[in-house]
Parts: sequence; C-alpha cells; structure tokens
Amino acid sequence: MKKFFTTNIGRLRLLGILEGVSLLILLFIAVPLKYFAGYSNLVKMLGPIHGALFLLFVFNSVSVGIQERWKFWKTTWKVVISCLIPFGTFYIDLSILAKLHQEKTAKGLLFLIMLIGLVGCSNPPSEHYYKNNIDFPKKLSAFKIFKGPMSQLKPQKNAHLLQLSSILFTDYTEKQRLLILPANTKLVFDGHELPNFPEGTIIAKTFYYSAHQTGEDQKIIETRILKKNAGLWNVATYVWNENQDDADLTYDGATVSVTITNPQGESKDIDYKVPSGEDCFVCHRSAKDLTPIGPKFRNLNRSISIGGTAVPQLEYFQKEGLIDIAARQSVTKLPSYSDKSVPIEQRARAYFEMNCAHCHNSNGFASGFGLDLSYETSYDKTGILTRKTNITHRMTIHDMPKLGTTQVDKEGLKIIQKYMETLKVAPSE
Repeated sequence: MKKFFTTNIGRLRLLGILEGVSLLILLFIAVPLKYFAGYSNLVKMLGPIHGALFLLFVFNSVSVGIQERWKFWKTTWKVVISCLIPFGTFYIDLSILAKLHQEKTAKGLLFLIMLIGLVGCSNPPSEHYYKNNIDFPKKLSAFKIFKGPMSQLKPQKNAHLLQLSSILFTDYTEKQRLLILPANTKLVFDGHELPNFPEGTIIAKTFYYSAHQTGEDQKIIETRILKKNAGLWNVATYVWNENQDDADLTYDGATVSVTITNPQGESKDIDYKVPSGEDCFVCHRSAKDLTPIGPKFRNLNRSISIGGTAVPQLEYFQKEGLIDIAARQSVTKLPSYSDKSVPIEQRARAYFEMNCAHCHNSNGFASGFGLDLSYETSYDKTGILTRKTNITHRMTIHDMPKLGTTQVDKEGLKIIQKYMETLKVAPSE
C-alpha cells in the first residue's frame, strides 16, 4: 500500500481502485439492499462518496497527464474515459497505469541507490559528481558545430564524423557523432579502450528520426555534448526546438512525442525521453568520474566510405592527423552486432557492450550487482550464465535498460535470446 502514496501516478492508481471498489459495493451490495431489503442508507452514503471519487479521478488524470507529459491521444484520454465505463478504472490500472507506475518507481529507486552510492563511506566520491566545471551556453548554436542551416546537420570542417561498429539502441533514432579537437592536438592510443583525449575535446552526439522514419520531415530530438576541461568531462543536453533551427540547454530532461515507422514496418507512437543530468551521470559514470562510452578504439576500428571507397577508419584518421597510433594491427575490433556473419556469441557480447556495459561493468553504476557485461571481460567472470533467464525476461518486459529507451529493441532481443539458447543451463536454474 505504501507504494501508492510515493508518486503522483501511485496516488492516481489508488483513486482509480477506490472508485472501482466503491462502484462494486454500490451495485452489488447497496442497491440490492435498497430494493430487496428496503435499506437505503448505504446507497445514500456511498452515492456521494463514489461521485466524489469519480470527480477526483477525472481531475487527477488530467493533472498527472500534464505533470508526466503524457501524449493526450495516446494515454491521457484513455485514463480519463475509463471512469465512465463500469469498472474501467480496474482495466486501465492493469493495462496502463501499473506499467507507468513501475517505470516511475524504478527510476526513483535507481536515483536513490545512486545517492546512497554517492554518500557511501567505503568509496567517497569526488566533488564533481553533479558539478560541471564549466558553464554551458544556453543555445547549441553557440558551439558553431554546424555550417549553414542547423537542421541540415552539416558539420564544420573541424568537426569530424565518428562511425562505430556497434551502436546504442535509443528508440530507433539515427545518430550523428562528431569529434572536435583543439588545434594541433590528437587522440593518443592508450590501449583498446577510450583514447587519451586532449584538453578541450568536444564530442557531440545528435539523435534524430529520418524523413523515411517519420513519413514527413526529419525530426531532430536532442544533441548531447561532452567537453573535457581541467581533466574532467562535462556533460550537457540540448533539446531541439519546433523550428529545428537551434536547441536549448536542459538539465531536467524532457519528453518529445513522435510517430515513426519502425524497422518491422509497424507504426509507433513514441514518447522519447531526453535524459536529465542525473541520467547522464548514471550511464557515463566510471568509478568517480564521467567518461565517454562509445568511441573506444576497438569500436572505431571499422571501415568507412570516403568518396565511395571503403577505407579503415583508424588509418584515415591517422592520415588526417587526428590520432597518434603506432600500429593499427595492435588494436582489437568490436564486431557489429547487426552483422549476421559474425558468431552469435560475439554479436551478443557486442550488444551488451554498447547497450548494457556502461552500467554493468566493474567501475559502472551497477558494479555491485555481480554482472559485468563489458566485451573484454572473460565469459566466466561476466555472470551471464547464472543470470541468463533474468536478463532475457527483463529485456522482454522492458525492465532493462532502465534509462535511455521506452521501446523494446526487438532485433537486439532476438540476438540475446539466440545467444542464451547456446549457453549451458546453470545448476541454480
């Protein structure tokens, strides 16, 4: 019962349940007593109570919908109309509100765990957990990343496109990744992990839906900025405006509603979640610091098209003076999990690397859960086998990932399910 009082959705659920219960008592106890036993006091008492609960549920449905930024034609109207149908509040609780409540409380629990971790005495954090050491501009245009109309996403000459072997799934968005280095600096090879980035490096990642996906115009949602200053990474998120000519700084997150056609040809109404500052910290945490996630050398070790010709990306970067690496052959390679010619184990591990391991690694936010999904971690130390049923189940019901998506990645789930079928059953299962 306590869970119903901790969030606005929980309180709305409680009102709906009480409204439905009051109707049950009214119809199946009070009314029969009135007409068959001549006892009308219960009807007189319950009638106004039921009416009050009805009005409170309607009012709170609209209020919570506004607070939670529900899409009206997808969610709010269904919740409101449910109380006009006998016992409809029970149905709407099971079909919509319970899931939304679970997501809300899960995120709250995640944040609580994060706070506990921050104040824990065993590994006291540095002061910069929630503090950038620079002030970000209010507008994305201040960075001068793009030339011409910003909506065309044409990078300036000093903004270099990064292409990854395996990518993060974010509700089917396309992504543009740009690297901006200060003049006369390079990325330095420091193993197969992240490069040694020079001071002043900017990494810009823009999330958008293509015209093919929307069936109309391209829809740019957000641009995330990482900037290195005084040895620390600073993070900010910019939400693009309706005119698609600039983006505004936000640390509070946002919801952007869009309808797309997914790769399976299905029309999807998506309430895209732009991350808050706390969300950014959760995913980009490495021990006590924030770090980039995707542009590791092994994930950059792939072919790209230059003038219609396939060339190794790292060799091209070295030729352009962007990296300092002695021998490319010493760099391992992360496979593309979308490449069906790659063995299923490697595909699954690559998927885990890009979609799960930023939290589930020895230095990540979820390091205490005994599951290390980093690609370089040997299989016997990952914890995958003993948790394979739980992993698949939580991905299926969209209980994982906790942040960054609102949709189940159907293709990614198929890869993981196929991989799990190849594993021997753990003795504990």
